[in-house]
Amino acid sequence: MRPRPFSPHIRGVQWSALAFLTRYLSVAVHETAHWCVLMAMGTRPVFGFTGLLQTWGTPPPNPNGWWMMRFMGETGWIKAAFLPVEPFPSALYLLVGNLAGIALALAGLYLFCHGRTERVRAFGLAFAWVNGLGIFFFPMNYIFGSGDLNFAAHSLGISVAWLAVPYEMFRGGVLAAAVMGLVRIKFGPR
Repeated sequence: MRPRPFSPHIRGVQWSALAFLTRYLSVAVHETAHWCVLMAMGTRPVFGFTGLLQTWGTPPPNPNGWWMMRFMGETGWIKAAFLPVEPFPSALYLLVGNLAGIALALAGLYLFCHGRTERVRAFGLAFAWVNGLGIFFFPMNYIFGSGDLNFAAHSLGISVAWLAVPYEMFRGGVLAAAVMGLVRIKFGPR
């Protein structure tokens, strides 16, 4: 079966703009997932422009309504009525943002493979790439001991490798599938 051609009329600056928009939307979905779980827990977090209102290192000028959290020697404050302190609820609200990123990568891969128009397929490719490419950049979080997966592992009392390795393998798999799809379309049978 011959793959459908893929040559959207999107070039250079347009691809950059699409990638920027896709990254912004991905961050907003990631942060919205955190917010939804915290709302379901009744913590009433405050949502800012692209994420939960929070600050790290420097306390807020007026600590009323801010909840202090400590993870692995880092101190931060989040604007909420309270934060869960039990290990599983803490890990859940931290992990759900990463799960949203995986869902976006899979949705992007699906749109890329099954989209009916070139623009839908380009949008899907952008989501698969943007949410899959983090495999190259976000390992720095593990090296420097920050990020949601590190904090979730700390909450659960386990090594971050138990969460990071499957997560990054999955993201890398989505990225590899997108690359193989492009290669197959570009160099496949004619």
